[in-house]
Amino acid sequence: WYATVLGLSLVAFALVIYYTAATSLRERQDESLRSTAQTVASAYVEELGEMQSLTKAGEVVLAEITFPNRYVQIIDTNGQPIATSKNFTGSIIIPSRIINQTREHNVGFVTISDQRVVIVPVSTDPKLGFAAVSEPVAVIEDALGQLRRDSFALVPLVLLLASLGGYFLARQSLAPIASMNDQTQRI
Repeated sequence: WYATVLGLSLVAFALVIYYTAATSLRERQDESLRSTAQTVASAYVEELGEMQSLTKAGEVVLAEITFPNRYVQIIDTNGQPIATSKNFTGSIIIPSRIINQTREHNVGFVTISDQRVVIVPVSTDPKLGFAAVSEPVAVIEDALGQLRRDSFALVPLVLLLASLGGYFLARQSLAPIASMNDQTQRI
């Protein structure tokens, strides 16, 4: 009974830790991507003031700002790419519902093709478009995979050690009673 209750408790604890960590990691990723998108949007607006060209400002900003494992796009109001960071060979097509959500809430989140994407308006002027920053979902999934592997290894090990320790302690504490029982049997 002791081992069963302890095993169930450990599994429940590991599940709570896993889901809490997953939620926290995803929230941190979204917040970090949002912050990066706002930085790009701010730099884009500054360059646009100097260049007076949406395309040229996008190219200059994305040439100056690079992020490892993060891909940046400046998109127009219809979701079509104006400029894309050089470390990303393709383009991410943002669904129109996410663009509408971004117009309403000043931020939009979506997962497209194993990329977590955050979209923010470039400025209060709706004609300037949006900054979209993406990062592979694998960044979070790798960390969660490691946590799963650690849990699968540690829960049985802790259960085994606790069971052996419990058996040893129970045997030591019941040894005097076993001795009295033996003496009673002899008498």
